[in-house]
Amino acid sequence: MAILRKASIILPFIASTLAVPLISRQDDGTVNQTDINVVWPISYIALGDSFAAGIGAGHYTDASNAQVKQCKRFDGSYPTQVTSLLTQVEDKNFRFEACSGNVLEDISNQIQDLDKTKAQVITLSISGNDFNFGGVVEKCVYNIAFLDSTKDSECKTALQKSSDLINGDGVWAKYTQQVNNILDNVAIQDKFGYSWSTLVITGYAQFFGEAVDGDKCSNNRFPIRGTAAPVYGNLLRTNVRTQMNALVVAVNQKIQQKILPVNTDKIRFVDIDPLFEGHRFCEKGRTTDPAGGNDPNIWFISFDTTLSETEFAPNDSEEDQMWVAWNKGFESQFGDSDPDFRPGELRIAVNFHPKTQAHSNTALAVQAVVEQWGKDHQHNPSAPPMKCEGTNAGDIPQGIVIPALIEDAEVVSPNSLLAKLRAVLCANNCQIPDDIQPHTGAVATGAGGWCQISIGVQGGSEAYMERDRSISGDDQTQHCWDTTWAIIESCVNNGANEGWQAGVAPLPAFYQAGFRQLNAGTHDTISADFLLEKDLSGFQSVCGDGNGDCEANGCVGTWYICSQGPDVGCGCGYNSRFSTEPQPKSGLACKTDCCKTGPNVNAWWTAEWCAANCGGVADQFC
Repeated sequence: MAILRKASIILPFIASTLAVPLISRQDDGTVNQTDINVVWPISYIALGDSFAAGIGAGHYTDASNAQVKQCKRFDGSYPTQVTSLLTQVEDKNFRFEACSGNVLEDISNQIQDLDKTKAQVITLSISGNDFNFGGVVEKCVYNIAFLDSTKDSECKTALQKSSDLINGDGVWAKYTQQVNNILDNVAIQDKFGYSWSTLVITGYAQFFGEAVDGDKCSNNRFPIRGTAAPVYGNLLRTNVRTQMNALVVAVNQKIQQKILPVNTDKIRFVDIDPLFEGHRFCEKGRTTDPAGGNDPNIWFISFDTTLSETEFAPNDSEEDQMWVAWNKGFESQFGDSDPDFRPGELRIAVNFHPKTQAHSNTALAVQAVVEQWGKDHQHNPSAPPMKCEGTNAGDIPQGIVIPALIEDAEVVSPNSLLAKLRAVLCANNCQIPDDIQPHTGAVATGAGGWCQISIGVQGGSEAYMERDRSISGDDQTQHCWDTTWAIIESCVNNGANEGWQAGVAPLPAFYQAGFRQLNAGTHDTISADFLLEKDLSGFQSVCGDGNGDCEANGCVGTWYICSQGPDVGCGCGYNSRFSTEPQPKSGLACKTDCCKTGPNVNAWWTAEWCAANCGGVADQFC
């Protein structure tokens, strides 16, 4: 769900708006370089686990929203900060779906929650829970077992479990499946040779600075505290810290080895690990407070970190349930007479997650990768100019009948039918035009005012028009009218064509329109039994048979199927061939062949021959 940006998060940077000249066409068709600027990207979706949700970093994005609290979405997270960097992404075009505790399989649910909403930028931070990172932190740092030997044994088991998962194929197969799921269902598909969406995957950061025998952490334990006297977890042995770091490095490497090749054009990787250099737990040379709970130079949260939120709403994830069980075990072992003595689930769950400052630097890195991807793809950060392309819609009837209940039916051209859709779309409505029967078309809507209107036309095509956002005000309305009419006239031109145009700053809307194959759009199925019919009033003969076989009675040339009424079959246009009989090479005469009531008047060649040789078909030849 979209959230409002919080003014309390101060980003250590100022983002500039990038723009390049738009190539446009003059009225005479020549290409002209103008100084009108266009922008990209305008939409963003954030997927992932707690490293994307930003648990513990700032405040809940909406403390009144149960789902936000269950997913622990915080306003200091890197996705909320990325939206401030990508200045053309409005709040209504940002979807924050990342959820703490989620594993790879849960990405399918996040995509389903989007309800077909797509975006130009997608970020993904996922797999820490799949690789048991939380279990390692619990057993190797905050283990409340009584004996150190028990703690060490349980830590060794947890480390081995994570290592086996990372080096196995099962999790990586799920990762690959979900990346393809995102590319198929969240990314905007390529159109007219342009790539529109990038998927930016972030890795993880090593938790500890370089481990050296005899350093401060070697003989130390991180405290487990509420506000009363602390309990202590494991000895932070050198080999354990080294192994925990190695797990993170292995995951980052394998994401690049196994996941990036899924689509080297669209997927980019942000390695956040170098950003944390000098800002980890137990940094070399640190002699006091190795956890640095409230030290701004340490970028991970620990039990000592002062949190802005304390309320915890557990979800049904394995991660959340693990910490709920841990807290109950703590109460059972150490007593619960003093509420301040108990850590509380949120304080437990946030440990070893990035602080707001870490998310700020991650956001900067994501911004840089997005902008570079744009530059690599030529049209970014600007969208390409208007583009036109033919479709597989087949022959588009030049007369389309719009039935009326009282007055005579209206016959319109293909361009005029699209103009009716334009009138609706540019009024910021999303419905079948009032003068067209609703069952002849379909409407699809999406986040941010995305709208697609489609009308089925006899012969297997549909007229459609689409906008990517809601519009308001005179400037945006006029921009819609101008842009869509340019597409209709320049691209569609009453034929089986379509076109699209990205908007110009400060109106970066996207419009697309044309004729395509029936039901090729993203909408409910339009029944072939309820289509706008082709106009047959200009046809002088009906041929074919009752099954619509146009070759049954020798119809040759231009023909049109009509599906209702007494003329089921094929209508042939004036001067079309009504049979396969060849034109006689000799023996033709004005007197015998050009009589209006003569025997040859209906021959396919009569009108053409008589016009060329006798001035036309006339009574004077009878």
